[in-house]
Amino acid sequence: MSICKSLSMASKLNSNMILSTKLYKDYTILFKYINIILRKEGRIIIIVDEIYENDFFVEEKLKEYRLYEHIKSGRVIIKKREDFINNMGLFYELKIESEKLGYETNYIVGIYSSVVNMKTELIKKAIANEYKICCYYNVLELSIEDLLEISVYYEAILFEDDETIEIYNNKKIKELELILQSIRSSVIAKKNTYDNVKDLEKLNSFLGSVNTINNLDDFLKKFLELVSSITLCKRSGVLTKSEFENFQIYYEIGDPCECVRGYIDITFNENELIKTVEKNNKVMVFLNINEFTVIYLCFDKNKKQHMNKEILEIYSSSAKNIVNSFLEKIKNDRIISQNEKLKALGEISNGVAHDFNNILATISGYVDLSLAKRQDDNIREYLEIIKRASLDGAEMLRRIQEFTKNIREEENSFFRFERIMKIVLNMINPRISDKNMLGIDININEELNAKGHVKGREFEIREVIINILNNAIDAMPNGGDINIKTYNMDTDIYIEIEDSGNGIPKNILSRIFDPFFSTKGVNGNGIGLSVSYKIIKDHGGSIKVETEEGVGSKFIVSIPTHLEEVVNISNESEKKDEKYHKILVVDDKVPVAMATGEIIKSIGKEVEICYSAKEALQKLEFDKYDLIISDLAMPNLNGIELAKKVKSKYVDIKFVLMTGWLGDIDNYNDTTIDYILEKPFGIDEIKKILQMLN
Repeated sequence: MSICKSLSMASKLNSNMILSTKLYKDYTILFKYINIILRKEGRIIIIVDEIYENDFFVEEKLKEYRLYEHIKSGRVIIKKREDFINNMGLFYELKIESEKLGYETNYIVGIYSSVVNMKTELIKKAIANEYKICCYYNVLELSIEDLLEISVYYEAILFEDDETIEIYNNKKIKELELILQSIRSSVIAKKNTYDNVKDLEKLNSFLGSVNTINNLDDFLKKFLELVSSITLCKRSGVLTKSEFENFQIYYEIGDPCECVRGYIDITFNENELIKTVEKNNKVMVFLNINEFTVIYLCFDKNKKQHMNKEILEIYSSSAKNIVNSFLEKIKNDRIISQNEKLKALGEISNGVAHDFNNILATISGYVDLSLAKRQDDNIREYLEIIKRASLDGAEMLRRIQEFTKNIREEENSFFRFERIMKIVLNMINPRISDKNMLGIDININEELNAKGHVKGREFEIREVIINILNNAIDAMPNGGDINIKTYNMDTDIYIEIEDSGNGIPKNILSRIFDPFFSTKGVNGNGIGLSVSYKIIKDHGGSIKVETEEGVGSKFIVSIPTHLEEVVNISNESEKKDEKYHKILVVDDKVPVAMATGEIIKSIGKEVEICYSAKEALQKLEFDKYDLIISDLAMPNLNGIELAKKVKSKYVDIKFVLMTGWLGDIDNYNDTTIDYILEKPFGIDEIKKILQMLN
């Protein structure tokens, strides 16, 4: 269902709430909803929290949606939430006033903050005075408990994301708490990923300017300023020493730090980049640049710390590489090369993907359990949406991580190219329709003649074409034409996508396929075209662009065709898992461990859970297990080290390693690890393991 249809349906209800999952404040959906109401006979009272006044009253938006004229005429009234809190009778007074002006129907549109006090009282009072109400909330600004408390007053909930809006009958959502928890977890993970990518973008921008820095001292000072800014650290500095001497303060930013006065003993283990020490109600973070140089960050212990260990490790690693380059007098162009950018992107994908996939594993696990238990079609549909979103999130991170690979594992799936184009056009049409409704005319002209089979990942080829089409739409803010042409030439399929936008300036044309390079400001992260380039390259194809400023751009993509392979599928049914298993689950992440345990229980197996490798070894002393499923990344003793200890003493126990890391695992040993299980996973994956190990 399109956005406009969903909002139109919502406008017919007496009460509904819009629950936004966006990471930034954008009231476009709310403005569209108000415009739909204005087509009817009625008056609108907009109630805004003081903290949102500046965000909501943006002159361009009010003009775009023609609200100024309605505000001047008195048909749209804007009030502060505090006005109603101080005078609950204001609802009745405005109702009487509207009736005198000839308005039979009155609407309340509320934009509320995370302050829950009096919120329900305002809603009750509005309903008692026969107002139709619509309130706007963000999933990150309210707790699950608060959302559940206020949700009972609404007939429908509209879930808004960056591209779509879905409307659900609130009375029929039996698993609302589960859905809200899953959505909130996904948005938090998305926000963390977004913040991390932004920090990496700052690092890459800094690396790009290294060639303008003349000496090592200037580099260290500028690098310290960068690290201090992303961590919001008020006390930081550079410590240096000579051989056989102790560290001394070389340079400081902000207030003096007493923690590094006098004797400073800092020792890093091999390959250790970050060390954290608590001292005098302070948290000291030391970044290992080299054996003679350390950067320190000093935080108040009781205040929120704006730092991410994985990001700081990448920063420290980058600084270490650059300092070594200075010392060895290596040219700076090696530091800012494309390979360094891709390496940084690979490092962030490993760190972020591990945490993200742990979250996805919990969500996917409990959704799978709910799907197995629930028979209601509506509930199953909602849960399938959540599961599909979790798997798409894992696939997105996997694609980012593959930037650092030179050779990609060959895929054996074949699909018809014509089917891809049909799906792509269906997926892009809603965005074209939304633009047209806003008065921006975008016409798509199709000349689709290409036919044949393509070998690889259908999802990725589809994603490339959609990305190029979205860029074409963005390039034409006032509307225009998009010409799509496909044809066969020799053994390749060609896709040409041409827009009538402003074209790409020559000075940035050579950089459009670089990671993190973007011309969209806050609306873009520069990953889309760089990922598209890598996908087409991995499929044995090519992608290039022709552009003329003031005329438009044309992207030309080629991918090889293949003869369709016929795969004989055996009719032999899968072997049933008849062997009795007693299974031990080991993971230091409690939600993941519990979700995995519940999945195993659901298929009739006996399971025990522990939260460290040490605890697992203790259990093995007193009990017997047929199978151990262990996480890879655990403190003190990781999954591979645990496997070695288990196999050395209990050779008959099967060992499965589950991990949120992407790509190859160092120190993998097929004599100790029987199977590697990638997060996220569900019931089917666990069943598959049990059948295989039999």
